[in-house]
Amino acid sequence: MQIAIDARDLANVTTGVGRYLLNLLQHFPGLRPEFVFTLYSDRPISVPQRAATLRTRILTGHPWLWKQVLMPIEQKRAHMDLFFVPSYSTPVCNPAHTVVTIHDMIYTRHPQWTTRLERWRFATIVRYSARFASRIIAVSEATRKDILALTGVSPRKVKVIYEGVDPIFRELPAPELSAAGARLGLALPFVLYVGSLHHRRNVRRLLQAFAHLKQAERIPHRLVLCGLNLFEHHELEQWVAELQLAEHVKYFGYVPDEDLVALYNLAELFVYPSMYEGFGLPVLEAMACGTPVITGNSSSLPEVAGDAALLVDPHDTLALSRAMASLIREASLRQELRERGQAHCRKFSWRTAAAETLDLFAEAATQPSCAPIS
Repeated sequence: MQIAIDARDLANVTTGVGRYLLNLLQHFPGLRPEFVFTLYSDRPISVPQRAATLRTRILTGHPWLWKQVLMPIEQKRAHMDLFFVPSYSTPVCNPAHTVVTIHDMIYTRHPQWTTRLERWRFATIVRYSARFASRIIAVSEATRKDILALTGVSPRKVKVIYEGVDPIFRELPAPELSAAGARLGLALPFVLYVGSLHHRRNVRRLLQAFAHLKQAERIPHRLVLCGLNLFEHHELEQWVAELQLAEHVKYFGYVPDEDLVALYNLAELFVYPSMYEGFGLPVLEAMACGTPVITGNSSSLPEVAGDAALLVDPHDTLALSRAMASLIREASLRQELRERGQAHCRKFSWRTAAAETLDLFAEAATQPSCAPIS
């Protein structure tokens, strides 16, 4: 089977979609050697491995023209059987069967956190793509429910395929931790947050809860924030100053994987109080590193965390502060969550995700036509 893949996100594998596709591609050739994958991009990309069944091709053009015109023409020319789009939207008219991954429905479910252009894009192109696609991948049951509620597609065409945990996220031996702590210049103990700094990620309430915890418990901990700062007008700095946390908060920005693994390992606990997630991969990454987790009790997070984390109402600042206090005070609770987390995260494998995705490709390609399931 000839499979075309929109691989433009591989040009920046620090993004969520880029990492998602990269992890799948690491397993595709070995799982289905009879499939031939052609990765299409508008610029040079890095591929995880060179294999006879993994090819690359560059098409240049405006992003809209690239997806809506150039890719359909190319698929017809190359006699492609299926087009895989790892993020949200397919061509409006495509000659081959299509499989698209929809990671969340934030633009429709929570429009207050999006731009007018993003809302328009979801209301038109993404909804139409969902109806046109042969099959849709949802990364969680929560996302699947949102897709069904907000696009009106048949439940039969939407399949949940969970993401996995990269093996790089693991417990590190003591000598490596000591060296990493010195390299990063971090004093212990600290509470860790990882993820882009965005309003839906609830960073302001996290800061408020941490400030309350510092005042009520007199803890020596610092709060370490890692991720791209998407706030405007120095909002983060203002909040830190207003809460008198300047000496107690350290912001790293984006960090490479090597440092991220060390930060997870060094942290006494990991807090991810997001109000909405399509999946919530940092929760599993922390668990894989042996770090006890506190996360929100909404959207996909209870599904991903299972019984291996403390779940709190992300809108309840006091509950978040109390959860952190409990984990800091109770070593036995930290150990219990550490053990549960490491067992739980082993249920999420990129190899399994890749195998299920390939099975879905084969299923989609057997449809008698490219028409959507009614």
